[in-house]
Amino acid sequence: MFILGFIMLALLFGYLQGGRLDALSQVRLRYGVLVFIALAIQITLLAWEPSSNSAWAMVDIAANAASYLCIVVFMVANSHIAGTRVLAAGLSLNLPAIISHSSSMPSATALSGVDAASLGVPSAPVGSALWYMGDILSMPKGIPFAAAFSVGDVMVGLGIFVALREMMQPVRDDIQILRPRYQPKHLVRASGRLQPARRAG
Repeated sequence: MFILGFIMLALLFGYLQGGRLDALSQVRLRYGVLVFIALAIQITLLAWEPSSNSAWAMVDIAANAASYLCIVVFMVANSHIAGTRVLAAGLSLNLPAIISHSSSMPSATALSGVDAASLGVPSAPVGSALWYMGDILSMPKGIPFAAAFSVGDVMVGLGIFVALREMMQPVRDDIQILRPRYQPKHLVRASGRLQPARRAG
């Protein structure tokens, strides 16, 4: 729900700035297959759910790391879109914390008086590995769908907000075409013969 809030804000600001959703179809993304690979890995892990005591626990950690790296590489490859670098940096911050806690994001929300169990996140005491990169932030209890989140989650949300709002803007017609248009040889020769005459006139 935390990331969903950034998506809703991006759609709102995008429409207020004259953007539209169908403009997303004009955006050309590179290496989009990496997103499908990452999604397939996560779906497989959700269906599998290996035990933490199992010898396959390391496979689970490696698979999570691979899915995150796929998304990070995808974002870096599409760094021409505003916000993707911030999004990639946020995912890179979350990845070490997830790997160090057996594929789950650690949480220290109990330290601030927030019941981590009620938010559906695992708790992690101060002193555990990379706890400060986990879900150490939280929304006030009065906010609907309150959840804990990390600094990396904030960067991911900001990256999504900037990228989605940017991609909703329609492509302008006044963009210069860098590649010259193809012209038949006889037209090129004719235009070359006319140039001296224009200069003389």
